Amino acid sequence: MTARPPLSETDSRAIGYSIIASFEFSPLPLDRIASRLAESSASACFPVGIGERTVPSDAPSVTMPLFVPGTTTVFLHIPRTAGTTLNAIFERFFSGQPQYRIGRNGTSHIEDCSRFIALLPERRAGYAYVTGHLEMPVIKAIPGRPFVFTFLRHPVTRLISLYAFVKRTPSHHMHAWLTRTGASLETFVARCPWDEVQNGMTRRLAGVPLARSNDKLLLLRAIASIKRYFAFIGLQESFDVSLACLGKLLGIEPAALAVAPQNVNPDAKARDAVDQETTDAILYYNALDCMLYDFCRKLFAAERARLHDGTE
Repeated sequence: MTARPPLSETDSRAIGYSIIASFEFSPLPLDRIASRLAESSASACFPVGIGERTVPSDAPSVTMPLFVPGTTTVFLHIPRTAGTTLNAIFERFFSGQPQYRIGRNGTSHIEDCSRFIALLPERRAGYAYVTGHLEMPVIKAIPGRPFVFTFLRHPVTRLISLYAFVKRTPSHHMHAWLTRTGASLETFVARCPWDEVQNGMTRRLAGVPLARSNDKLLLLRAIASIKRYFAFIGLQESFDVSLACLGKLLGIEPAALAVAPQNVNPDAKARDAVDQETTDAILYYNALDCMLYDFCRKLFAAERARLHDGTE
């Protein structure tokens, strides 16, 4: 038998995406979301806040505990949202327990997501901590009710940071394109052949591996995913408070959360240092991310009041 030639990175990523797409993930069908929005307000469509789970209609109206010792903790790491620092904390906290680190096994994150989904259910359930630039079907593939969290960042500062990171990291898969084209930040956002630069946060939370769209149904699907699967969403801009709230939900002592910031941009460019035309381009191509960030910022404010500020 003739040996098959090795797959190119493009081919392997395409196969991985197809495997993930074949793993059913639909937190709420888009037509049903649109129908429910037409019938009532967004708050009526999505009545459960972060920090709560829905209960059967005939059950007492109580907040169900989100973290049960022995269940899996999942960190959906969105690029340039302080995820490297968070992983340094939680990989240390879960040291000695089984961990699955997507995208850090010598393969792409899509291949790692596919491999995780292909594991037997008991294997998937056996990890204490699952982390990485994972796609939403990974969360659905974990048996039981894992404790899922993520952090978001304002789209403008996230894209500024993402551009700088790609530019200074030769091993990044978009570094060669950026070096070859000499693209400016504005061109990077508009023309880079990488879906992360356009509504990357919304796309990932919506469970759509490949999408370049400002269709609000994608945003609504992301919100439905948040309401159904996520226990906590922090903000990079309020990192210390977000971490303190997360620690309380997980029952982690503050001392165990201390760590020096990791993977920080050494040439951080302030948002107000970027010209208005470039800022407008980022906002245009990331309109859904802007709305998602605003939505989650309000949820975070409520969680901060409940868990950190001591007010309701």
